[in-house]
Amino acid sequence: MMISPDGYIAKYEYMSYAELLPVRDRLISDIQYFEKHMDEESEIQIRPSPEVIYQCKLLYLSKLSELIMEKYNEEYIRGGADR
Repeated sequence: MMISPDGYIAKYEYMSYAELLPVRDRLISDIQYFEKHMDEESEIQIRPSPEVIYQCKLLYLSKLSELIMEKYNEEYIRGGADR
């Protein structure tokens, strides 16, 4: 079972901009792995399906990107964090 995009983001709201970047990179890596291997046939049935997982991760990346933008603005534009 996949969690909602808002539920996924709630796990990361406390993190700093720099801490969020590896989370983003892992999501991108997972998305790229699916895109590279989506045509491979498998006899193993996964629930939710790989296609659903892919779509959820795209939504997660979208929400995470918004959070990264907010954290960047808080920490670097408005001067809330030491560099």
